[in-house]
Amino acid sequence: MSTELEIIDRLKILFPKIGDDAEEFNITPGFTPVVSIDSFVQGVHFDLSLITPYDAGYRSCAATLSDIAAIGGRPKVLLCALGMPEGNITLAESLARGIRSLADKFDTEIIGGDTVKSKDLFISLCVIGEAKRIVRRNGAKLGDVLCVTAPLGGSVAGLKTLKNNLTSFKEVIEKYIHPKPRIEEGLILSEFATSMIDVSDGLSIDLYHLLKESGVGAIIHSVPVEKEAKKIAMLMEEKPDDFALYGGEDFELLFTLNRKNLGKLRKKLNFFEIGEIVKEGMRFDDGREIKLGGYDHFTKVNSKIKY
Repeated sequence: MSTELEIIDRLKILFPKIGDDAEEFNITPGFTPVVSIDSFVQGVHFDLSLITPYDAGYRSCAATLSDIAAIGGRPKVLLCALGMPEGNITLAESLARGIRSLADKFDTEIIGGDTVKSKDLFISLCVIGEAKRIVRRNGAKLGDVLCVTAPLGGSVAGLKTLKNNLTSFKEVIEKYIHPKPRIEEGLILSEFATSMIDVSDGLSIDLYHLLKESGVGAIIHSVPVEKEAKKIAMLMEEKPDDFALYGGEDFELLFTLNRKNLGKLRKKLNFFEIGEIVKEGMRFDDGREIKLGGYDHFTKVNSKIKY
């Protein structure tokens, strides 16, 4: 058992900026400040029987930074609140090291936070960043091309392999444990995309959010699924497309753009064209309706995935 003061003193070694009641930060002239917050609870967002506290911190940071990528911004600073059932300095330091490990890759500084006693272990991260041009969910237009930055389904496949002790599938396990927020890709897309969202809850439900905000529909021509995820789906007698549609936590960017900009964007970024924007509905090109599903904190919305 450790005291709160002992934990804070240890965390100050990792996060030298913490200590005052508030902290300053600078925004680049000509940019707009942007902010987002996420919370992560043991047993809901991560399971310490499957991954380490370091990995839990890393994943939590990735999910938080991904929200900045989803609007075409870059992260600048983080605030971190940590709740624990008891004062465990080793646990707190491991979580913090995971957070800092990823934050450092994007020159994002942890400048403050809070520690509290709580029934369940949780991490809450607030990220503040900046954007030259903000890309929102509500800009998709009829005739736009629908795209995603990379194949999907790897994260849920990694979770399934960990739960079933299939440790030979290294690639998807890495995608689950150490996801990559698409910050650089988001910055490039801010020049071209008409709308954008990160795939955090599954392609189906995140596409629904984008379409609802834009007041349009979509036809999907193909669903790109990560190669190893396809193998795992077949091994478990599940549909590979369902991993992408309903799995979540891939943190790839789903975006739309005017077809005339396809060639220009391909010179700067690799991505997958998966469909097009139409007047209404959400369906495959053979007419099948895309069922709404994916992760929902309060109910599994027609979920097709057995977690």
